[in-house]
Amino acid sequence: MSRSHIQSDVARQAYAYFLEKGLPPHRAAALAGNMAWESGGRHNDVTAWDNRKVGHAPHSIGIGQWNDRSPALVSFARQQGINLPQGDLRDVNYARTVASTVPLKTQLDFAWNEMQGSEKRAFTMVQGAGDLRTATAGGISYHRPAGWSWRNPYGGHGFNQRLAIADGIMRNYGTESAAMRHPGLTHPGEEGDTGTISTTAAVAAPSLVPQASPRQRPSAFQTAASASPSEMPDLQSAFRVQKPKRTAAMAPPQQDLSWMRGVSPEMAKAMGA
Repeated sequence: MSRSHIQSDVARQAYAYFLEKGLPPHRAAALAGNMAWESGGRHNDVTAWDNRKVGHAPHSIGIGQWNDRSPALVSFARQQGINLPQGDLRDVNYARTVASTVPLKTQLDFAWNEMQGSEKRAFTMVQGAGDLRTATAGGISYHRPAGWSWRNPYGGHGFNQRLAIADGIMRNYGTESAAMRHPGLTHPGEEGDTGTISTTAAVAAPSLVPQASPRQRPSAFQTAASASPSEMPDLQSAFRVQKPKRTAAMAPPQQDLSWMRGVSPEMAKAMGA
């Protein structure tokens, strides 16, 4: 799989993950779009010296580009059984080891765990959002880049690009299959689980109707993770522009936003594409 396909697949898997958690598409896409922008669509991304104010952990790590919270990521990963060597997060090489060793699923689990606890304020904004733009404002509040504030999250660095990526994720992946559409699917052990796929979901993607035990049904995250490169829509050029280091004085980078198939004309005009 090419690097560009891996990048777009990471966005797809993040979207599937948040759908699996029960979020509606616009909220799942907002979280995935923010993470895709932060990391350039690479779960093993490290931005060296991204936040020099954090002396003990100045490098931003992974799909969430955690720096001050990266020690918590390391601790969480070890609790989940990830074999991480001892090291110093001030060392960029160790930061790269962490990013490349902690799987995407574990990184997403860490983010979700934070959203239920220390980052619940941001997640509450996402939960209360009735549209993609407002949900993206909630998502950026989880990352809190330069220019962001609780009073004006829309001023956060790269907000328009985050919104455009979220819009493209939802349009490109939101109707791809029953597993990605999510409504009508329940999973064993969850409230409302009947052990079957609803009629709506089965019609949308009959190939997902279980032929044996319904517990063999793949999850949305598993479906996204196992997709072949040929199944990836054209999200990959979204990640060709490297995320610059973020500073308070930095203006949003100029990007060609024509990469995102399915972006609405209104949004393209707003983005200046």
